[in-house]
Amino acid sequence: MECKVLILDEPTSSLDDHEVEKLFTLMRQLKEKGVAIVFVTHFLEQVYAVCDRITVLRNGKLVGEYPIEELPRVRLVAAMMGKDFDDLAAVKTEQAKDFSKEPLFIDAKGLSHKGKIKPFDLQIHKGEVVGLTGLLGSGRSELARVIYGADKNQTGELKVAGKEVKINAPIDAMNLGMGLLPDDRKAEGIIGDLSVRENIILALQAKRGIFKLLPMSKQIEIADKYIELLQIKTANRETLIKQLSGGNQQR
Repeated sequence: MECKVLILDEPTSSLDDHEVEKLFTLMRQLKEKGVAIVFVTHFLEQVYAVCDRITVLRNGKLVGEYPIEELPRVRLVAAMMGKDFDDLAAVKTEQAKDFSKEPLFIDAKGLSHKGKIKPFDLQIHKGEVVGLTGLLGSGRSELARVIYGADKNQTGELKVAGKEVKINAPIDAMNLGMGLLPDDRKAEGIIGDLSVRENIILALQAKRGIFKLLPMSKQIEIADKYIELLQIKTANRETLIKQLSGGNQQR
């Protein structure tokens, strides 16, 4: 590779562990040949595995630059979040709560979508956080899409709050109080040629229907509220969302 500086922008976001290690091996080989590398990532463990120096950015501003050996992980998290180290150090791990006695909100049995995910069972209680993990292609996203109706369920049954339901499309899930934040932001999470305001109110307008348009004053109120709440960096609410940075689009 004939270059002096190599910029890698989130290169590991869609790689499994084995592929990540192959990439790191190549990066180390290039480093030995004198190639300078800028490695952009959200994965902290990968930063410590392959980097010599860390530059922390927050909301488009430089927070600081640190030699890797001088920045423990907890201090890195504090810098990224804009929190004092003492505040994070004071956080105590809460004892795990037993949710088995809480009302069952999602009760899925034998749901599947041919060619994407085999039949699965899943239970989620009120107030419970259930983590799904696995390598790329293991079916994590597909499972969520089947429950939400983005991919039509073909077998089994689904109960929501104790009642058997049929979710044929995302609007059915929305009417049951569900929301989905997709992993592919640009393809499924936003409409690039619409404004920030239009993207913010899009799901709410879809739920109301095309014949019950939100008044412009209400759209502006909602958009301004979430621009401030989520600290979205935009020139104004009418800026096309495709003109925002990736992080601000995701917010």
